[in-house]
Amino acid sequence: MQDTDWASRDWTYGKILRDKTIVVTGCSSGIGRDTAKLIKQLGGDVIGVDRNKTEDYVDELYLADLSDRRTIKALVNALPGRIDGIANIAGLPPTAPADLVIKVNLVGLKYFTELMVSKLNDNASIVNLASLAGFGWPDALEAIKASEHLAFEDVERFMHDHKISNEG
Repeated sequence: MQDTDWASRDWTYGKILRDKTIVVTGCSSGIGRDTAKLIKQLGGDVIGVDRNKTEDYVDELYLADLSDRRTIKALVNALPGRIDGIANIAGLPPTAPADLVIKVNLVGLKYFTELMVSKLNDNASIVNLASLAGFGWPDALEAIKASEHLAFEDVERFMHDHKISNEG
């Protein structure tokens, strides 16, 4: 059986993230929580961002709704500077309402990342994680290209134009 618990592995690189500060969105559960744990094991400091409270593996936690532009702007203003990396892991499953999935998984994380650029150190890294639901991307290429400049206020029109429904 293959070892899939990355956070519990014996990493031979030691504390390669010592003195590094990484922002992890979606840090309260799942892959986000495991990512925060791994960063801590590798010596890094974790600034967690989530809509749910957690005390696991974070040095600081900021509660935020990534579907709301004002909340994201306030979040970025509250975050410290000198960030060494962002792990954008927050996301809603495809079973959530489609407009909310688009706002959080696409528009919100994009907006958050754009605002965070000025707070990143030189040579900082950004990692964006998507779910297996993204495997259908070739069939949605037109919508993906059209979403490049999508803003919060455009989500309803975008859904209409691309025949995306909130109905399950």
